[in-house]
Amino acid sequence: MNNYPEGNCKITYVNGSVYEGNVKKGIIDGIGELRETDGSCYKGNFKNGIKQGLGKFYISPEVGGTYVLEGQFENGEPS
Repeated sequence: MNNYPEGNCKITYVNGSVYEGNVKKGIIDGIGELRETDGSCYKGNFKNGIKQGLGKFYISPEVGGTYVLEGQFENGEPS
């Protein structure tokens, strides 16, 4: 038996970022929300720990203004 998180989880990283959502074998995978310490937030699909598929990325005022990128993400980037 392994000790990896599985299923619906909340993970708080040492840098203060917080992930809430689906985890498979300890890796973010499925639908979830990642809140960064700068106030930005991604809500959507992840695959193997990377933003992948349909999602919304909320950019905070601390990183250049308040706006939302919505659509398909590939390899962690909007496509």
